[in-house]
Amino acid sequence: SKLHQPCSPIVAEAYAILWAMQLANHEQWSHVQIEGDAKQCFDPLSVEDVPPDWSISNIISSILSLKICFVSVCFRWVNRVCNAATHATAKHSVASKMSLCCNKDNLPCAVYSACMDDCLHVPLF
Repeated sequence: SKLHQPCSPIVAEAYAILWAMQLANHEQWSHVQIEGDAKQCFDPLSVEDVPPDWSISNIISSILSLKICFVSVCFRWVNRVCNAATHATAKHSVASKMSLCCNKDNLPCAVYSACMDDCLHVPLF
């Protein structure tokens, strides 16, 4: 996670998706699935002919332009109950007033617990 300038929630969510795409590109991953609970951001990315809100249209365009860097990209809206790890990470970052970089071996306890909860709510297809 990283701290971001104050802005509307939809703009912050869109920038988070853009940052995730940039990180995935930097890591040279070829197959990416981006999930989140910001329906206003994910619908224009995953459903054809759904225009983005005017406040995020440029960010959505930047996200879509990065798709060519990958073999496959999937944008998937998930219910908030399935996105607890993201919210726990953001809450941890805000509370510590620092960005957070971690992996499975050094997750803060609250983030680890949220990850385990998310695993319990994954829909079976």
